[in-house]
Amino acid sequence: MPEVTLGKLLYDSPLTHGIGREEWFMEGGGAATWEPDCLKLRSRWFSAERSRVETDHFTIWLNREFPSDQVVEWEFRFPPKDQNDDGLAILFFAAKGLKGEDALDPKLMRRNGIFERYYDGDINCFHTSYLAIGRGTANLRKNKGFHLPATGWDISSKFPPLTWHKIRITKCSGLIELRLNGEISFAWQDDGKQFGPRLAGGKLAFRQQNNLLWGDYRNLKVWEAIAQE
Repeated sequence: MPEVTLGKLLYDSPLTHGIGREEWFMEGGGAATWEPDCLKLRSRWFSAERSRVETDHFTIWLNREFPSDQVVEWEFRFPPKDQNDDGLAILFFAAKGLKGEDALDPKLMRRNGIFERYYDGDINCFHTSYLAIGRGTANLRKNKGFHLPATGWDISSKFPPLTWHKIRITKCSGLIELRLNGEISFAWQDDGKQFGPRLAGGKLAFRQQNNLLWGDYRNLKVWEAIAQE
């Protein structure tokens, strides 16, 4: 697997006070509150049991295109188990239409929260469930198709709630790596064959299922990734 260094800083936002909120686009039943110290996301219809109702889950897209080789990093805070003994927080990245369209192209299938429209619809992307309260594992999925090339441990299985944690996703020269507070959860090398061709660049999005009471986000950065020979 390649050694990766950070290149040009492509995006940098504290996600506070509504800075840059015009670049974010919500799909599904989510509510975004731009607070002084973070972006707080929650479902408008929270339920303790995971629901497949279309408007219960949500995805919020950043309307920026990023290159194929990228490093995405942000800080995340989640609720304690006495408030939430289940729930998923997910990052979508490298998202484009099946024919290379912008992931937010209005000609694509309308998405309104149902998970299947993201992993088995008309976009290609990666996604990882870096928080999976109750399950305790972080899955990497390659879409279209919901392929499972890698799995590791999630943030809740090693670190406490109600405090900030640093999440980093690296996508570079076929490497897909998840680091949680600097520790590797999984690292997988995409050969471009087993689960289809390597994905290029595209958009990113945060997703929560409605059975996660809330999630807090701040200090989102995206860099160009450079593979060292």
